Amino acid sequence: MRRVVAGLTALSLLGVWAQDTGTGALRVQVTDPDWEVPLAEATVTVVELERRAQTGPDGGVLFEQVPFGNYSVLVSRPGFERKLLRNVAVTPGAVQRLDVPLGAVYTEMDELVVKDIDISAGSDTALIALKMTSAAAIDAVSADTIKRAGASDAAGALKLVAGATVQDGKYAVVRGLPDRYVSSQLNGVRLPSADADKRAVQLDQFPASMIESIQVHKTFMPDQQGDASGGAVDIRLKRVPEQTVLAASVGMAYNDQVTGRKMLTSSGGGVSYWGRDDGDLDLPFRVGEVGSAMSIPSVSAWRRYTEAQKQERRDSWLRSDRETSAFSGDFGSSHKTAEPGTRWSATAGDSLLLAEDVRLGVLGTFSYKNDMTGYDGGRYNSYVARETPDGLAFGRSNFDSSASEFQTERGRESVLWGGTVGVGFESPWTDIGLTYTRSQATDYTVTRAIDDRTYDYETGAGTIWRSQSLHYSERATETVMLQASHPWFFLPEELPVFGWRGLTLLQPVTDWSVSRNKASQVEPDRRLFTDVYNNGYWSGPSGGLSPLERRWRDIEEAGWQYSLNQKIPFTQWTGSEGFLKAGYFDDQVTRTYSQDTFIYKSGNEGVKYPGDPDTLWSDWFLTGYPALGDPPDLKRGWYVASGDSDIDYRGRQDIQAWYLMADLPLTSQLSLQGGVRLESTEISAQMRPAKGVYDNNFAVLTVLTDMNGSEYVNKLRVSSDEELAAHAPNLSRTDQLPALGLKYSPFEKLNLRLNWSETVARPTFKELMPVEFKESAASPTFFGNPRLQMAEVENYDVRLEYMPSGGQIWSISTFYKKLRNPIDMRAYNGYVEGEVFITPVNYPEGEISGVEFEVRQSLGEWLDWSKGLTLGANFALMESEVTRSANEYASVKAYGGGRTRRMAGQPDHLLGLNLMYDVEAWGSCFSLFFTRRGDALLSGDSVNGDRYVPMVFENPFDTLDFGFSQKLTKRWTLGLRVKNILDPEIEQEYRLEKGGEAVRSSYKVGREYSVSLACEW
Repeated sequence: MRRVVAGLTALSLLGVWAQDTGTGALRVQVTDPDWEVPLAEATVTVVELERRAQTGPDGGVLFEQVPFGNYSVLVSRPGFERKLLRNVAVTPGAVQRLDVPLGAVYTEMDELVVKDIDISAGSDTALIALKMTSAAAIDAVSADTIKRAGASDAAGALKLVAGATVQDGKYAVVRGLPDRYVSSQLNGVRLPSADADKRAVQLDQFPASMIESIQVHKTFMPDQQGDASGGAVDIRLKRVPEQTVLAASVGMAYNDQVTGRKMLTSSGGGVSYWGRDDGDLDLPFRVGEVGSAMSIPSVSAWRRYTEAQKQERRDSWLRSDRETSAFSGDFGSSHKTAEPGTRWSATAGDSLLLAEDVRLGVLGTFSYKNDMTGYDGGRYNSYVARETPDGLAFGRSNFDSSASEFQTERGRESVLWGGTVGVGFESPWTDIGLTYTRSQATDYTVTRAIDDRTYDYETGAGTIWRSQSLHYSERATETVMLQASHPWFFLPEELPVFGWRGLTLLQPVTDWSVSRNKASQVEPDRRLFTDVYNNGYWSGPSGGLSPLERRWRDIEEAGWQYSLNQKIPFTQWTGSEGFLKAGYFDDQVTRTYSQDTFIYKSGNEGVKYPGDPDTLWSDWFLTGYPALGDPPDLKRGWYVASGDSDIDYRGRQDIQAWYLMADLPLTSQLSLQGGVRLESTEISAQMRPAKGVYDNNFAVLTVLTDMNGSEYVNKLRVSSDEELAAHAPNLSRTDQLPALGLKYSPFEKLNLRLNWSETVARPTFKELMPVEFKESAASPTFFGNPRLQMAEVENYDVRLEYMPSGGQIWSISTFYKKLRNPIDMRAYNGYVEGEVFITPVNYPEGEISGVEFEVRQSLGEWLDWSKGLTLGANFALMESEVTRSANEYASVKAYGGGRTRRMAGQPDHLLGLNLMYDVEAWGSCFSLFFTRRGDALLSGDSVNGDRYVPMVFENPFDTLDFGFSQKLTKRWTLGLRVKNILDPEIEQEYRLEKGGEAVRSSYKVGREYSVSLACEW
């Protein structure tokens, strides 16, 4: 109503102009009388003028400059009755208002088709209606809200959903449960993931222009996948239009922290316009092809060599020199001036009406953006705690002889582009669509970290530790999906069941889907340069470790997914509709992982480099042979050698399921939903050393226990395929997953839902594979645990929801989850002094509980002066804990550790507030979005000897975004955005359960100002 009132005000001015021209205007307002909500995407045709338009999210459409006279107006929408209104009079200088209630034709179509129309609708009104009618509890965000919030991708849009947020800027977290408990889908099809760290899909790969809505199913039903314990995040793409669509936009972004200033990069680094590597970072050869350079003999020994022996040594040295020279010399950081970010997008589509209710259409959309961001003045501290006379105190892992307190600087260049093309055919007897989507996200991140806290710049005493990391990454996701639904049109629309009074079967519906999914993550030449300054010289790190490490990593995940569902709707004696549903699901995934690590070893030249504290040894690092001749003239500098512990693997995951479920109306107000899902899981992998051989240095990491009972990480030698196979995962199990729900609607606009279900949580490939990985010299080393088992989750939900009128909702819910064998991260000390290792383990049990609240309310319903002003708010308060094993509890108890601790990855609260103000008379829209993410545990604690590694938390932080759009003309719109207005410090900290904390890391990302210009034809 708020838009209608504002629109009529504007139209009154139009009427003054129309009086002088002999024309008027016709405003058609279409509503759904069953739900009392505006009906979007209805086609309105003024027959005599052959003018056609489609209603917007408010259900209205305006025809301007309509000549004086009487007209016939035809209103239609698939799944609803068609109405032809005759003798609609339009008079000069006036706006004729025509209200058209358009009822749904339930007898002419099955329930599934109605659901599909609602699901794909991009308006808040349609999604709120979906929430109220769905058998499961759903929260969602529409394309309307995504656009107003200025979210650029699916990750940003998800933060607008009640009880949902993202981790690391990419991964879905629902009700505090991280990626393993969340199923990520595209149009209901499970997405592949080539993420090196998680099975979760990186949601920042999907541009907002592709998205029509994001829906989060928060209660499990048997037709959903069995690992949707926290929720199922379903990204719904834009659907085939009913009329011609042609739109484009272009924009620019400015970051007040780096744009126009110096930003960290490297001399040969960066990202191309399309985010594709030009080959400069290609792997010159595999790690197993590296030769081993022979040692340099003494002069006396050289004289005793035969000429053949001398030539053999020379050939070895020359080969090593060629191999070293084959690598790029770009492994150190430098600076460049950061440029503004750019954005553009385009959408085009049309459809052809072949016959009444038979339509063929196509829609394509593409968007692009690039950015340069970064910061300096960041911090990263690697601390342990020790018992002192004054209690526990934070300090360096190895007192003053280890790196610990880093000042950090980072620069990041990124490109994100993606597109989708859909072809659809809609008719009363079939609805089939073919969709192709591809997205790519490319990042080049350069990080410099320096610890000079123990160095005296006046006297030169002390030590400086420095780390430079260069990381290039290309991530791509590609999906081809064919989806169809077929109502059994050859059967009567209603079929009474003999012997069952009041029970009538409706037309059954069969739907199926086939999809081919592929995801890849390419990380060519990830370079890590670590050096130490002491007594006027730069040298490599202690312990004989290499100053330069280079890693190539390729991950590809591909698979097929199939689904088949049969639904039989019916009506019972009260006229309420229910259904029986059964189906089959199969998800076959193959992951290929290859990693090649190269280190640099020293000869007798260039082991140390003289310079001052600001000198970058990486600019002068020696490789190859400065001179080649007979000893003693021969001098061998740094040369490339293969790493010791690279593992390649081919993993396979096959999930198959059968399910049976029903929605049974018991009375006109009470319905029962439930069923069971039988789901089998097979996860296995074949591994081999990347070098192709088992030499004396090949090993895998494992957890050992010393004589004092302390657990620590050590290397375990592996010398055969059989020994390595013992460290491979081999999960095989079948789970029966029941679900039961009760929905009570005492009146039409109020629902009370009670739900109970059992679900599972699977470990990821990274968590299962004994492959080690280190982000930077300052970060802990991660390695997988092949003995991990699946977790089991028992879920309880209570939800009360009220829709006072169209487009508005109030809801409150509470939930409780009991976990058996939950998977969580645990920190360990290791064989390297001061090194911290992270690995996943199964805890005996855990639990999560919380409450959620959501409201979307038009304030104009209460206050006349606030017409067009809408308030949205959501809040979630959560608690979690896992029970420690007896061994872990015994080790941490002396340092204040409890029998239980929080679950990693779960924020304790989430808050979202938004205000949107539409001034239809001006064509203006203002929006303000505030989000707050509570603190969350990142990793648990551990003990080794007298060193206690405390738990690490991410502190709460707030974000505030402002958006403004202004209609310049009928087709052109100007947009202005300010993101991250508060620019909070993003902090992680160590915490002691006895009390006390210390900063682990902190940085700021800066504010972003952007402007855009959009046009629609």
